Amino acid sequence: MSEQSQWKYKQTAPAGDANGQTCIFCGQRIISESQPGHWVVEADEDDPDTQFVTGEGYSHYTCTQEQFLKSRRRRFELPEVPGGPGGS
Repeated sequence: MSEQSQWKYKQTAPAGDANGQTCIFCGQRIISESQPGHWVVEADEDDPDTQFVTGEGYSHYTCTQEQFLKSRRRRFELPEVPGGPGGS
């Protein structure tokens, strides 16, 4: 049984591959982007050596950098403490 996961960065794509595609993050059309990001959605399989791509897309260089920044921030966020200050 497999379960779908989120977008994962694959690599910097050749400029021609992304030209005319819609950015998966901002929804704007990609035109003359020198370093577009190539992203995939993979099914989470029981076997970690098995990778099944269920979707792929492209993003602007700046959108790719923003996603990297967001993912780094999330790793350092602390969960809220139940019953903490102002809580019940």
